[in-house]
Formats: sequence, structure tokens, C-alpha cells
Amino acid sequence: MNSYNDNLHTNLIVSLQTLEQELKSAEAKKNASMFTLYYAHDATHKASEQLEISMQELENKTNFKTQVTVNSNVSNNLLNSANQANSFVKQSITLVAVSAANVQIAANSIVKLASDIGSIYSIVNAADDKSDIYTLAKEALSLINETAKDGELASQIAMEASVLSSEIAASTVVDKAKANNDLMNGFLKIISDDFADVSQTVLAENAALDSIRTVEKLAEGNYLDNAAAYTSAKSAYQVANQVLNLDLKITDESSTGFTICFNRIKKPFKHLQAPAQAGKRYDPIENYYFIIVKDSKKMTFNMSDAENILISDAEEIPEKDNSHLKKSIIPLQDQGSISSPADKGKKQPDILQRVDITERMIGGKGPYTIQDSDGENIKLETSYVVFILAIYTDDYKKKINCFTDFLSAPSYSFTLSNKLVKADSGSITSNKNNDTSAIDIPNLTQIPLYDYLHQMPGIQMSNDIVKNNKVSIDGLVFGVLGTQDEVDQYQTIVASLTQKRNNFQILLTNAGNNCKQALVNKNLMDQLVQNTKDLQENSATAYNEIVMANAKTKGLAIKLKSLIDKLIYSVDMINTLSTLVIRKKALNPLISDELVSMVGQAGIDANHTVALTLVALQSGFASQAANIESDAAVAVEYAQSRNLYQMMTGTDLTGKNSKVSDEKGRSKKGVKQKHSVSELITGAYENALQLFSQRQTNYDIVTQELNQATIKRNNAQVKLELLQAGLKAGDA
Repeated sequence: MNSYNDNLHTNLIVSLQTLEQELKSAEAKKNASMFTLYYAHDATHKASEQLEISMQELENKTNFKTQVTVNSNVSNNLLNSANQANSFVKQSITLVAVSAANVQIAANSIVKLASDIGSIYSIVNAADDKSDIYTLAKEALSLINETAKDGELASQIAMEASVLSSEIAASTVVDKAKANNDLMNGFLKIISDDFADVSQTVLAENAALDSIRTVEKLAEGNYLDNAAAYTSAKSAYQVANQVLNLDLKITDESSTGFTICFNRIKKPFKHLQAPAQAGKRYDPIENYYFIIVKDSKKMTFNMSDAENILISDAEEIPEKDNSHLKKSIIPLQDQGSISSPADKGKKQPDILQRVDITERMIGGKGPYTIQDSDGENIKLETSYVVFILAIYTDDYKKKINCFTDFLSAPSYSFTLSNKLVKADSGSITSNKNNDTSAIDIPNLTQIPLYDYLHQMPGIQMSNDIVKNNKVSIDGLVFGVLGTQDEVDQYQTIVASLTQKRNNFQILLTNAGNNCKQALVNKNLMDQLVQNTKDLQENSATAYNEIVMANAKTKGLAIKLKSLIDKLIYSVDMINTLSTLVIRKKALNPLISDELVSMVGQAGIDANHTVALTLVALQSGFASQAANIESDAAVAVEYAQSRNLYQMMTGTDLTGKNSKVSDEKGRSKKGVKQKHSVSELITGAYENALQLFSQRQTNYDIVTQELNQATIKRNNAQVKLELLQAGLKAGDA
């Protein structure tokens, strides 16, 4: 090149490098704001998800409170019924004991009366066994003996009834019901407190969600501003590159290669670009070559370096093992414009060529392995640029009297990778209603962040600053600026991930506390179920005992009625005997005065015995009435204990599904109670465990992402410090 072209080339490189740096800075800001928006969107999503979980938990707590309140009411009624049943049973025990005592007294009196009648019969039998007095005395004795036998049997029944009544475990049921009711009321307080806490949490999370949505909207606006700035910088670079640098572009990067696109060099005047005539060639370029250069060395790479590589590659030198050849400068084939239906109407590049970095046939020879300008194989995850070397024809060189060939400015840096490519700025859009849910960041939301971090190419620092000229100093300046943007970008990611991890730490802690509380509730519920089961079993025992005692007192009442009937009849016979003896005594003075006296005393004893038996009869029926009341009270308490157990578990003691009553209290057979408090509490514990596991997984993932981002940021900071030190040394 002549001095004019040298100056043009230098200015071209500086201009493009400045625009490229502005583009990279805008891209870094756009990426940083994109990450901020991504995490703001993620925070909104997580806050919405947490609010939904809390609202579901509030619904569950409402169900818990409703069910436990109903169970507590039943438990309170059960305790009242148990106290009432215990009071009735105590009264029954007293009355049955009194009845037994009265029956015993009456029986003793009847036995004494029978003894008196036996003495009267003995005297009559000794005096005259053929008289009517004898006949009547014999009949009276037979009747009173049978009555005395029934009296003894009634006394035995009364004692058995007293024993059965005293064995009723009403006091035990009361103690169990009181303990169970205290436990139930304590559980109700815990559930009520949980309900109040969750209610406050829902209110707080609603307010937090509103605040997070505000932050997200601000982040969205900031991103759109930076995206617009990036688009502008990209357009400016593309225009400058198109006009100043042959519109040189690298596209379709992958792990195996890339595509080079650029326009041919044309003569500056149109009349010089006329079609060839008489076999003359007017295209000034004989051959095009491309050279791959590390991005860190693009500011120091010049025509001399390109010519040296061209000379060194003139002779093909195979490796020692006679395997593939290597080449650093590769000729380009003029393939012309390659278009597709989708590209119709768009201007296509003059030269478009796919480059395979693994192996390539060149001039019918090879295959060659493509290398960079340092003679090293192309590596993944390393930033490169491409230079185009154009060899002018000899005629053109002679005509302008300049024998230097053309070297383009470097292309925009690119990185070959087998990872996913990060999303372009156009992938984030906002809908007309500014609804954040319409924002889409495909690759960020589809892959873990620590994978995405590897896709972000940074500025590679050169370890050999060999030229103390303005170009190398400019390279360091651009390197410092680019690396500073990289540091800022990673710092944004680290800050966002730190906040995200802190949020997950809070969620994880809350989930752990919920697990502990859910376990406490479950254990307390299990204890309540067991206590209620024991209470139901004790109630069943008490009910069976009162049923037997009631049956015995009923039999006693029947026996007493039969006894009083026999006693009255026997007493009537005794009174008849007494009247007969007194009348006979008046007619026959020989009748013994002792007999008259004994008959008179027997009449008095008979009247007393009847009175005592009537008292026994009355107390017997009173005890029967008391037992009937106790039976009813214990039956109510037993039914409520069964109802409480079925409401708590959804099954009865045999494990069968409990029956559900309709609005009129009628039982629906075969229908299972769907939401017993025990099932709800157990389900809440299982859900708490599942949520804790999910929170732990999320926390581990974000911690891994934060560690990856921190390492990237630290490496970028070290690189920045080295570049700043190199720039300081260069300035000195």
C-alpha cells in the first residue's frame, strides 16, 4: 500500500474498532439489563408462585380450622355428655345401693314373718291337726315361705344390680374426655394461630408482589432502552463495515466451522469497471485469502504479518507422521451470491464461503487442517477475527505504480462453540398492554445459567505486547474497556444471583419451618386420634356396663312387683288366720293364749313387712329410672365419641369408611368422608416435605449458578487488572 492507503487503512481500523467497542459496550449493557430483566421476571414468577402456594396453604389452613373447630365443638359436647352421664351414673349407683339395702331389709322382714307363721303352724299342728285353723295356718305358711324365697331372690338380684352399677367406668370416661378435650382445644389454638400467620403472610406477599412487579417494569424499560442503543450501535457498525471493510461478516458459527461473507474489491471509477473486452481483465484482484487471527492480536496484525504467512505457506510441509497438512492462509473461491426464497429482495454478498476448521481440500490437495496466524489449531471457546488478504493483479499494480496488496480490517470477533447460542435482542419483546408475562427470553429460560455463562465470549488478553506503537496501545485501551464491560456484566449477574439465592434461602428456611410445624401437627393429630380411639373404647365399655346394670334393675323391678303381690296375698291369709283364731278363742277358752298372742304379733309384723316391701319396691323403680337415664346419657356420650373418631379419621374403628349425613341428618350409606382432619393434616405434612425438597433443589441450583458466575467475574477482574497494568506500562 502507498502512504495514502496506509493512512486510510489505519483510520479504517481505528474507526471500526471504535464502533466495535461501542457495539460491545452496548451489547454488554443490553446483556446486563437483559439479565436484570430476566431475574426481575424470574422474581415476579417466583413471587407469584409463592403467593399461589401461600393462598393454597391459606385454603388448607381454612379447611383445617373449620374441621378442627367442628371436632372441637363435638369434643366439648362429648365432655358435657360425659359429665352428665357420670352424674347420672353416680346417682344410679346410690339409688341402686339404697334399693338393694331396702330389698334386703324387706327380705329379712319377710323371712322373720315366715318364721313367725312357722311357729304358729307348729302350735296349731300340735293342738289339733284337723281343725279349720290348722288348714288355714298350713296354707298361710306355704304362701309365706314361697314369698320369703322370692324375697331372698330379689335381694340377690338387687345386690347384683348394685355391683354392676358400681362397676360402670363413667369416671374413667370423664377423665379421658377431659384430657382429650384439652388436647383438642390446644390443637385448635395451634391451627388458629397458623391460620392467622398464613393470612398475614398472604397480605405481605401480595404487597411484595406489587413491589416486585414495579421493579420488573423498570427493568423492562431499562432493557428496552439498552436494546435500542444496542440496535443503533449494531446498525452503525454494520454501515461502517459495509462501506469501509467490504461488508466482511462471519456467520453460522458452530463447533466445526463458520461462513465468510464479503464483497469484492472494485475499482474506484465506474468507467474502469466496464466489462472485459478482447480478453482483457478489469478485475483488480487476482486472488482472495483469509487469515484467522486471535482477537487479542488483531490490533497488532498488519500486512507484513500477512505477507510472511503467505510466504511461509507457499511451500506445503507435511507433518512428521505424514498425516494432514496445516495451513494458516487459505484461498477463497468466488462463489457469487447464494440466495434463498427467504432472502429474496435482499442484497447478497459477492463471496460467501463455508470454512471447515477440521479439514479442507485446497487446490485439489490436502486435506488441510486450518490454523490461526500463530500456526495453532483453531480452539473452541476462543475469540477470533478474520482478515481478508487481496492480491492485486500485476497489471493493476503497474498501472497505479503501487506493489503492495490489500489487507482488510478485522472482522467482528466470533467464537466457535458447541453450546447453545445466546438469544438475540429481538427475543425479548413487550406486548401492547405492557404485560410482563409476554416477555420471552428463550435460551435464558430454557437452559441453566451456568451453561449460558460459558457462551459469553470475553476479551482475551495478549501475553506478548511486542510493539510499542499507537496500534498496540489502542488495543490495550479497547481491551480495558471491553473487559470492564465484561466485569460489569458478570457483576450484574452475581448481584442478581446473590439476591435470588437469598430469596431461596428465605423460602428454604420457611419450608423447613413449615415441615417442622407440619410434623408437630401430624404427631399431635396422631395422639388425638389415639386418645379418641381409647375414649371410644372406654365409652363402649361403660355403655355395655350400663346396659347390663339397666337390665338387672329392670329384672329387679319385675321381681319386686311379683314379690309384693305374693306378700300382700300372704298377709291377707295371715290376717284371716288371726281373725279366725281370735273368733275361735272367744268360743273355745281352751285355745292357747300364746297362740292368740303370736297370731296378733304376726299380723302386726305382716303390716310392717308390707310397708318395708313397698319401700323396697319404690326404691327399686327409682333405681331403674335412674339407670334408664344413665343408659341414655352414656349412649349419647358413646355415640358422640364414635362420631368424633369418625370425623377425625374418616373411618370407624374397624377401618370401614364412615357415613356422611345429608343436610337433613339422614345417613348416606357407602359414601366416604372426603376431608377428615387427619387426612388433611397428613396431606399437609406430605406436601410440606415435597415443597422443602423442591426448595432445596432450587437453592442448590442457584448456588451452583452463583458459583459459576462468581468464578467468571473473578477471572474477568484479574484480566482487567492485567490489562490495566499493561496499559499503564505502555503509556510509560
